Amino acid sequence: MRLKRKKSNLFPSKSSKKADTALLYIAYSLLIVSILGYAYTSNILLGVFAFLSIVLVFIAEIKQNIGTSGMKGAASDFMHAAIYAIAIWIALSFILGTSSPINAVASCSMLPYLHRGDLVILHGIGNESQFIAQHDIPILNVSASNFSKLSQSGTEHLVYFWYQHSKSAISNIVNNTSNLNVGLYDSKCLSVYSYQQDVSSYYRCFVGPNPESNPIKYSYSIGNVSVDGRNALIIQTNSISVGNSTVYRSNTLPIVVYSTSKNDTFSGDIIHRVYAAVNTSSGMYLLTKGNNNPSLDLQFGNTPIPSSRVVGYVIADIPLVGYVKLLLSGQLATPAGCNQTITN
Repeated sequence: MRLKRKKSNLFPSKSSKKADTALLYIAYSLLIVSILGYAYTSNILLGVFAFLSIVLVFIAEIKQNIGTSGMKGAASDFMHAAIYAIAIWIALSFILGTSSPINAVASCSMLPYLHRGDLVILHGIGNESQFIAQHDIPILNVSASNFSKLSQSGTEHLVYFWYQHSKSAISNIVNNTSNLNVGLYDSKCLSVYSYQQDVSSYYRCFVGPNPESNPIKYSYSIGNVSVDGRNALIIQTNSISVGNSTVYRSNTLPIVVYSTSKNDTFSGDIIHRVYAAVNTSSGMYLLTKGNNNPSLDLQFGNTPIPSSRVVGYVIADIPLVGYVKLLLSGQLATPAGCNQTITN
């Protein structure tokens, strides 16, 4: 009796290909819907679902490639895609003059100009003096001794608050300013007592008016802020002065991305607007501020930024696309401050 050889099924059936294509469409649809839902609700469960949707898209792409090209073909396609991605990154880095031409906005500190989840395209600043001149960034001349004070921990971490008589009941957002006083507090000192949940000791962080020994003198203004859809008042830094030079806050200066130092209060890559440049005997440094923050980064404990730590300045942004990076890096929780927007 002659046995019939079973026909080898080297290639998937048409129905299998259709199923793989359908799975891919479903995966992408779920990804788009979940990212949009997460972006507009900040619901962490939707964030987890969006992350799982990214995983599902990856699996569906692999499955379809294996079904179309086989295991070896899929592996080859993956290698080519990785090579193309690296080549594009290198090309963008060369063209835009920065080692990191793409980044994602992780916080809400730049509202309403940049939103959490925006993908930003960066250009290197090149020569720092030309960058400062080209963008009309105001310059403050600071002596070497005063600059050392700016770079030390605990000297310029001064933030305005409204306070009551005890100086421990403080806030920078209120409904009205009646029976309230204004003063500067040491922000790092407040962080210590806040961590210890010792609100009654906030008075120990009270500084009062501008200390004479500080190289920078601050002024404040009262602005409008929307908090959870409710209008309120916010006290914010309005200008900084060194000697006879005063710089007021501006919404037209460039937005930069910079990497923090180990001693800074903020960590990671920060995306904030340039406030001013500091000219010292050791070179130029930038001071920055988030549009949705009441004070400069310096006041919160970040040191002046040398050009070596400036990744680049923002030349374009794409809404929502940056959520993919945030989700893949596990940044699902909504940062503090996303429920408010300073309007002026």
